[in-house]
Amino acid sequence: MFVNPVASIPDGFAVPPTVQLGGRRWRATLDLLDLTTLNRIKRVRTHVFPSVAPSFHFVIYRVPTPDPGLDAAVYEANVTLDIVDPGQPYAAFATNFFDVDADPGLLFVPPRGAGWRHELPNRYLVYSK
Repeated sequence: MFVNPVASIPDGFAVPPTVQLGGRRWRATLDLLDLTTLNRIKRVRTHVFPSVAPSFHFVIYRVPTPDPGLDAAVYEANVTLDIVDPGQPYAAFATNFFDVDADPGLLFVPPRGAGWRHELPNRYLVYSK
């Protein structure tokens, strides 16, 4: 998770978000959808930010990968974060992820190395052992 540590009066907040979110309860959700079978798996983590929220905080999930059999399974992962205190709710979802392998390119699309992907669904394949 990333919490912006910088105040921005032109954007409507004079108090940095790290201070605004201090002491607030959060709920991070990982929703996995097996696109081949339409089975859904949900993982939830909850916690409370300290008095000043850290700019970076990691939430780690153990992702189940059942054996799909002969054909690979295609999954889509979506991560959301909610501040669950009723006074001033916040919500966000992951729009960036780090792709660890290179894309070879195809026809008129150039190859692309490993790196950050933006505004794309986080999809991956699970193969049989």
